[in-house]
Amino acid sequence: MRRRGRVASGDGRSVTRALRSMLLSIITPVFNRLEFTRAFVAALPASLPAGLEWECLLVDDGSTDGTRGWLDTLAPPFRALHQERNLGFAAANNRGAREARGEILALLNNDLVLAAGWLPPMLAGLRRRDVALVGNVQFSAADGTLDHAGIGVDAAAKVGHLRRPPRPARGTREAFAVTAACCLVRRAEFLDAGGFDEAFENGGVDVDLALRLRARGRLVVICLDSAVRHHVRGSRGAASLRDERNSRRLYQRWRGPIIAEAARAWAREAARPARFRDGPVARRTAWACLPCALGLTREPPPVARQHATHAFNGEEVRWKKLLDGQTDPEVPHAPGQYRYDRFFLDLINLDTAWIRDRAFLELP
Repeated sequence: MRRRGRVASGDGRSVTRALRSMLLSIITPVFNRLEFTRAFVAALPASLPAGLEWECLLVDDGSTDGTRGWLDTLAPPFRALHQERNLGFAAANNRGAREARGEILALLNNDLVLAAGWLPPMLAGLRRRDVALVGNVQFSAADGTLDHAGIGVDAAAKVGHLRRPPRPARGTREAFAVTAACCLVRRAEFLDAGGFDEAFENGGVDVDLALRLRARGRLVVICLDSAVRHHVRGSRGAASLRDERNSRRLYQRWRGPIIAEAARAWAREAARPARFRDGPVARRTAWACLPCALGLTREPPPVARQHATHAFNGEEVRWKKLLDGQTDPEVPHAPGQYRYDRFFLDLINLDTAWIRDRAFLELP
């Protein structure tokens, strides 16, 4: 029997038997940063279980720092694939998946720091036929802090990495999405879903794929017994407007699931114990949100959906200004006047309304 939020992951003996009868295809896109690729290639074999048959497809995405020539010196089970120009993370992974020979794909960044033990728990998580995508826990290689325990949506409708250790920090749990820096997926399922959407610019493809798989009734899980270290943004580079464009594309495509997940997060915040002591309105809201917050239902109450929808709309307004250069007429913001992005999000009230574009309120 599986309880909500947890997915049984099988036993070690069944995983060991499976290792003897499978080929694992590791897909690793690379673009410059040869020092990362050298370290990755050196560490990978010793991090894999004995008896596993594997191949590693290193997809050079138009590197100009000597990566191409160095990859050509590698012997099997490493294979070098070359893109004549830089086509991006999604295209590199898609090409690797098409040319892979294994039943299961391990999508790994070249800026991971691998040690023995990371793979078997993830394979165990993928053994359930209703699980399509498996991620794991990732720590920053720079300072050891937790960087990824899944991807979620917060009460302000922001999609991002979960950086709080789950409790208990063992086993396998359902997730909204997982990062493609380190994940497992069946090759046939990845290709049947269309692979990564190459319209995204080196970001957002992992969440998009997870939501496409979930829309097909499949599960996305995070394996808490598997951990790697990661040079965060080492191969990808710093955040930029490109990331905002990716987020906007993601939100335009997945409005419903993102609002629903944000509403659940809002319900959890509204049902915190302290809210029951904040007065009658907050108490009434907390009781309304409690079943969702406790996981007794997946359906958040209307007040939570209201606030989540408002937060989502606020992101759209922000992108209009940031990416389209659309600005509203200059309006003075005097004391006593509240901006849309603070007022409605901070109120906990069953009767609160949301406004699609802009609200301008005069208060006493």
